[in-house]
Amino acid sequence: MSLRIWIHLANKNAGKALVSVGGGGIMTILLLHRVVNMKRSRTEVGRWRMQRQASRRKSRWLEGQSRRNMRIHSIRKCILNKQRNSLLFAIYNI
Repeated sequence: MSLRIWIHLANKNAGKALVSVGGGGIMTILLLHRVVNMKRSRTEVGRWRMQRQASRRKSRWLEGQSRRNMRIHSIRKCILNKQRNSLLFAIYNI
């Protein structure tokens, strides 16, 4: 037996739930009843916003760190290539 619930929001505080119980084959029972959603408190919503803001700030910081690290690596790579090339030509000229 499978149970499926669909919730259609009518407005902010209330919604309708469509419950479908499938017993198999043609026999399907559809029940329609009203579900009242709990309203979220201001402190709860504020806490969610603060968490979302902190996670976004952290992800931006990590992206910046990644960019800075890539820049540092590219500068080091450039310096190493210059040293390698200078050694190559120094040995070739001898």
